[in-house]
Amino acid sequence: MRIDECGNRRPSGSNGRDAQTTVLGVSNLPDYHHLLRGRPHDHPSSFNGKWTVTDVVGYSDVSGGIPEAKRLLGKVLSLSTDQIEFAGERCRPHGGFSLRSVDTGPKLKDYYGINLDDTGLPRKTLLLDSDNCAAVFRMDAHRVVFGWNGVIVRAVQP
Repeated sequence: MRIDECGNRRPSGSNGRDAQTTVLGVSNLPDYHHLLRGRPHDHPSSFNGKWTVTDVVGYSDVSGGIPEAKRLLGKVLSLSTDQIEFAGERCRPHGGFSLRSVDTGPKLKDYYGINLDDTGLPRKTLLLDSDNCAAVFRMDAHRVVFGWNGVIVRAVQP
């Protein structure tokens, strides 16, 4: 085993650019259509753009609670190939973003301690992740779910 440039564990000899993980900017992108069950073809740059927070779907054990949730509603998450901006903060990922298909329930439990049923996310989805920035789960072509200060929110892109 070795650790790739995104901090993911890889079997020796793997180049890290298989069907499970793709680093943004790679031109040889896999087809995720079969993972999205009829949703549009998805690739890392499809997360790019402005996403407006519309509702709260849960809270981690440690969070800013209702006051933080109220502050986040209506805020805009801005995603690009090299950074995330949200609530007046900017994060540039060390080693870039990765996109991978995940079993959503276990990831939500691991990251936030919440149940899949609370979020509306599919059982298997795409996750835009990095070593040091907020993880963003793909709900469908126009919706994502992410956590901020322990508040898990849904955001839409028109």
